[in-house]
Amino acid sequence: TKKIEEIAKKKGIWGLSATTKITKTGNSLAFRIPKKIATYLQLKDGEEAYVHPEDHKLIIETKSS
Repeated sequence: TKKIEEIAKKKGIWGLSATTKITKTGNSLAFRIPKKIATYLQLKDGEEAYVHPEDHKLIIETKSS
């Protein structure tokens, strides 16, 4: 809706959504974070993150969050 679009634009997150595939890496599952999202969040290679499920969503938090 227009209201959601306006809120996203004000927050600076409009256009940051993306689709990515989950892949197998060893015995774990992994996914790639698109560059535009990593740049926006200032994520760095090797940075530690806390990952947890919440309401059927995957939440990823960095120490800088």
